Amino acid sequence: MTIVPVLLLALSTVLLATPALAEEGFVLLQRIAQGSRQLTYSGTFVYRSGDKVDISRIAHSVSDGREIERIEALDGSPREVLRSGSEVKCFFPEEQLLIIENRSNQRGFPALLPVGLGGVPEHYAIRSGSQGRVAGVQSRAVLLEPRDGLRYGHEFWMDAASGLLLKANLLGERGETLESFAFTQVKIGGPLEQGALKPRFDSDRVRVQQVRATEVKPDDMNWTFRTLLPVDLRVYRAGRFGRGNGDHVGCWAGPCVSAPGR
Repeated sequence: MTIVPVLLLALSTVLLATPALAEEGFVLLQRIAQGSRQLTYSGTFVYRSGDKVDISRIAHSVSDGREIERIEALDGSPREVLRSGSEVKCFFPEEQLLIIENRSNQRGFPALLPVGLGGVPEHYAIRSGSQGRVAGVQSRAVLLEPRDGLRYGHEFWMDAASGLLLKANLLGERGETLESFAFTQVKIGGPLEQGALKPRFDSDRVRVQQVRATEVKPDDMNWTFRTLLPVDLRVYRAGRFGRGNGDHVGCWAGPCVSAPGR
């Protein structure tokens, strides 16, 4: 089991938004947070982090208040992720391995929004940005500019009509893009294509690993910080049980530690 700390970059430029722009920006941010969870949509998106580029296809819907989502990798090693409520299933065809994880506070797609919006105005200046087009859709930007040197900047592009997040950039201290996500093709609303949410694997013919993630307090990890960070640090510990002897732990590639408004 490995715990990976989130590295927070120092940011030197602090830009303050006017109260009116800040209020408008926060309303747009709330629409973005709701849109990715409540809308029906499908499309193809590209994720970039450093030299790594991943292209994936997604279908998302809501049934009886429960989110249902399927993401399929279109390049690299084949893999498939299905989410139904708090249950996440990850399938690796080359290994015939299925990993099942249950997490009540699982962050949904695309997991680039800060965790919780309540503390965002305290740590960021929020302002509405320019308008443009993403994947052929008329869009507008929302900018989060850090008020201190302990967190990244964010640039979000949303569908002006529905609020769906179409593009997101994680920005470094010089305004450079550190991490990004963007739709290249998207359909918003209406029924999904038949079978869009159907898994491509037979659960009776794969090795199964059950992963249980539990939230633990940082004090329990015996961590010591020289400087107290003004964030609510959340740590998740993953345990594995079930059939199979693979090396995968959990479905999502990324840090095990998330800080709201990183």
